[in-house]
Amino acid sequence: MVDHPSARRLGDRVREMRLRQGMSQAALAKPDLSDSYISLVESGKRTPSAAVVEALAERLGCSVDYLTCGLAETTLTELKTGLAQARRALYTGNPEQALARLQQLADILAEVAQLPPIPQLHVEVQHTTALALEATGRFDDAIAALQPLLDAIDPIVAPAGLPKHSDQPSALTGRPEWPGWAQWATLQVALARCHRRNDDHALAARSAGPAFAIAAVATDGGDVEAAEAAVQIGAVLVEVFADAGEVLLARQTCTRLLQMAQDSGHPHARLQAYQQAVLVAETLGDLGEAAQWAERALHLLEADEAFRSATEWHARCAALLLRVRPDQAERARDLLTQQLTRAALTGATPQTLTALAEAELLLQRPDQAAAHARQALHPPETGETADSTDAGEQVPDWVRARALAVLAAACDRLGDRDDAIAALVRRAELLEHHGPRRQAAQAWLQAADLLAPPHPADRDHDEVEAPRLRYYQRALAAMGLKPHV
Repeated sequence: MVDHPSARRLGDRVREMRLRQGMSQAALAKPDLSDSYISLVESGKRTPSAAVVEALAERLGCSVDYLTCGLAETTLTELKTGLAQARRALYTGNPEQALARLQQLADILAEVAQLPPIPQLHVEVQHTTALALEATGRFDDAIAALQPLLDAIDPIVAPAGLPKHSDQPSALTGRPEWPGWAQWATLQVALARCHRRNDDHALAARSAGPAFAIAAVATDGGDVEAAEAAVQIGAVLVEVFADAGEVLLARQTCTRLLQMAQDSGHPHARLQAYQQAVLVAETLGDLGEAAQWAERALHLLEADEAFRSATEWHARCAALLLRVRPDQAERARDLLTQQLTRAALTGATPQTLTALAEAELLLQRPDQAAAHARQALHPPETGETADSTDAGEQVPDWVRARALAVLAAACDRLGDRDDAIAALVRRAELLEHHGPRRQAAQAWLQAADLLAPPHPADRDHDEVEAPRLRYYQRALAAMGLKPHV
């Protein structure tokens, strides 16, 4: 018999609650346990299973969390409420506010550090902290928060790709229990995404590749949930390979994704796989194949009721059709008009408005594209005016980067060079902090090119050439090269 410290503390709490209730060991044991077993639990010489802990908690009138962790209900409620508040702040575009609340939760957890760990709460708090850090562009810190979570969970995954389950509460074993394929995949995707946004594609592939292989093995064994996890992780892996120029690996991974998504029959998995197929085909320059996958995605969007409100996806697929199927311009225009109307009724998100702006640009309507892009950057919910430099703070940085690119292109077509340059400078500065830095360099170069001769008659030569040189220097710096002055 092992006298485990965690089991001993649980036993103390069982005895405390039993005596408080005026129960004997025999009364607590009924109807399916023995009084001798209860005695062993209370002395810490026997670690009960999760099912037994749940039964004891019900008989003693307390929570499982109290027996396993020793936290009062009020403290647990405070932790769970605080976590919900932090997530709400993060998802409404206030990552710094979320981080402040999460730090308060970490302080509460630190005060009970002498107690056994609370794996699920720790995982959720740390995962949310990583997402908030990512949202502020602190990718190294986000990776440092995510990696220990996966290091603790990975040993639970068997070499065959199947999770190892334990019948003991995770708070007694001192490590996280298997969180399920969905949460595990979410953590893996977040880690790979942070590496990718940190411009470290090798590490992104090194983290997502083995995870994809594990989920793929389980998928081959008939696990539908693992198939959805594999598609989710594989989608990021395809993007990593495409970014790194590994087109063959991107195509091979995408082919595997499509097969798994088709076999799973899950509409979200199929839609995600179609999205990656479009990406790979565009990367290869095969716009015809890209259009075929876009058609499949559109068919799925129109056929499945769950996707009827997926405005951004409709707009993105319509924009692709405009680019590669001019004969279907009327259909694409009708689809975009429907999505514009729906967005007006439901409240368009910045992501939706940006996708619509991209589509309008392809429709040769730069005035509408610029209007949608500006609205995406300055949503009415922020209460800011269009001239405020902080108005986009509640818009996700990757959405702002896309919207600024569309705004710059639209302003350039409208002949408004100053606004185009201003948008490109904002995009470059944003990407310098949030990545990818190669796109930041590209934005600096585009801004410099807009200042190329011939210069406007009302501008002094030095007035134009000074910022142009500065933009070229910033482009070199963004690529890690030392500019010559």
